[in-house]
Amino acid sequence: LETLTATGSIIANTLTVTQGTFSTGAGLSHTINQSISVAGTFTLESGGVLIVGSTGNIGSITVNASKTFNIKEDTILKMHGPPASTPSITINGTLNVYYTTIKAKIQSYDTVSGPFYSFTIGNTGTLYIEGLIFDSSNTAGMVINATAVILDIDEVNFQALQAGNVQALYINRTTGTYGFSACSFDSTCTIN
Repeated sequence: LETLTATGSIIANTLTVTQGTFSTGAGLSHTINQSISVAGTFTLESGGVLIVGSTGNIGSITVNASKTFNIKEDTILKMHGPPASTPSITINGTLNVYYTTIKAKIQSYDTVSGPFYSFTIGNTGTLYIEGLIFDSSNTAGMVINATAVILDIDEVNFQALQAGNVQALYINRTTGTYGFSACSFDSTCTIN
């Protein structure tokens, strides 16, 4: 297990978790100026803030197939990039988001003027969300591809999405039954 221990840690370009487990450390704030690639297990610990991207670099997070990204409670993940860019989160492995008291939040670095991030669960992805504030995404919202596994999408607050938002949650399937418990959609979610 590798853990960042000092608050304000800045990694100039990329963070690549090639194997094993990497943790941000509870209650700490970090900036990754460009991208995170997960080929192991990456955990955003409780109470932490993680900024991915910068004014000069488009932020991206990619979780490889069969690998894991854990987001614990009371954390903030801010996606950043140059104006008119689209920072991205792509989960081809497993995303686990859970809380006891305070929900985690995924948002754009500037929630008013963007750039607004894309969020995709790929065909090999698995999604387990038990409490999340999904804030200021781009107009596609949370996209879940056709063969992704949905274990749980409960207690998600979809809010403050990019102006002109078409959808907050898009599941690219023509058949199937899914249960979603205690999700909310504010007025920026025009379809759902």
